[in-house]
Amino acid sequence: MEHEQADALQAGDFNADGSHRSHGSRLRWAGRHQGPIVAIEGTHPEYVVRDAKGRERRLWTNKHTRKDPVKLGDEVRVFVAKDGYAAYIMKLDGR
Repeated sequence: MEHEQADALQAGDFNADGSHRSHGSRLRWAGRHQGPIVAIEGTHPEYVVRDAKGRERRLWTNKHTRKDPVKLGDEVRVFVAKDGYAAYIMKLDGR
């Protein structure tokens, strides 16, 4: 978990305790997913990411989600808050 929190800190949005800088303790670190975007659906877009084992993960966004400019096929790392919404969608360069 420390390694994952360090990755989140590099994203620039999380404090050392895992809370989201913009939202304080309301958003806590829950996990992450990584892989290519295989679908973008809905008005508050839902991103579908395929992980290394071929499983598709549906990731919900809301007005608090921070996103790099991404499109279908981009390799991303998604940090998910305990409320189940994506806190940050980070585009991975060079992949």
